[in-house]
Amino acid sequence: MRADHRPRAHLSSSWTATTLSRKPIVVLRRPRVSLLGVAWIVVGLIVAANRGYLAHLNTIGHILSAVLAVVLWPLILLGVHVAI
Repeated sequence: MRADHRPRAHLSSSWTATTLSRKPIVVLRRPRVSLLGVAWIVVGLIVAANRGYLAHLNTIGHILSAVLAVVLWPLILLGVHVAI
């Protein structure tokens, strides 16, 4: 078998300690929110509120059911009852 002879990366003599100590600049971008996603959540909140899922959020089960109802609102309109 023949070994792959690639040149190894190394630092040349032109690099100095100040060059090596620089940290890369990190640019943080704000996450983009899609209009469709916002509309989906708004419609889900309206449907869940009209069907009574947001009325009594006393327990974690009711809260999870409300979250499911908001996300899965088309199923609610089809008559599926989501409950945890």
